[in-house]
Amino acid sequence: MRRRRLDPAARQRRHALGGGLVLLALLMAAPALGAADGSGYDRDALSERGFVAVESGRQESVPGGVFMLAGYIVFVGLLTGYVARLSSKHAAAQAELAALRRAVEDLDDRIAGPRS
Repeated sequence: MRRRRLDPAARQRRHALGGGLVLLALLMAAPALGAADGSGYDRDALSERGFVAVESGRQESVPGGVFMLAGYIVFVGLLTGYVARLSSKHAAAQAELAALRRAVEDLDDRIAGPRS
């Protein structure tokens, strides 16, 4: 089965979407890559500036990691929906523009009359 060739605009949208997904993955992975020891903070540098970390035996009662992951999932879902909506509106506008061009060409042909 032959693959259908994409028009240049569709190819550009596909490349932009792929590039955007790669950028999003890099941005989401950057904090994890930067924190090699797990904390991501230099305690000595922070204490020199007057910051003192509080050590407590209490556990967090709010699962922050779950909420952060849920927030990212919701954000990416909304962003994907928005891009899909823009893409469909763009495709509709392109189809309407093509129909208008055909109508203008037909009108031009009728006005010009038969060519000899």
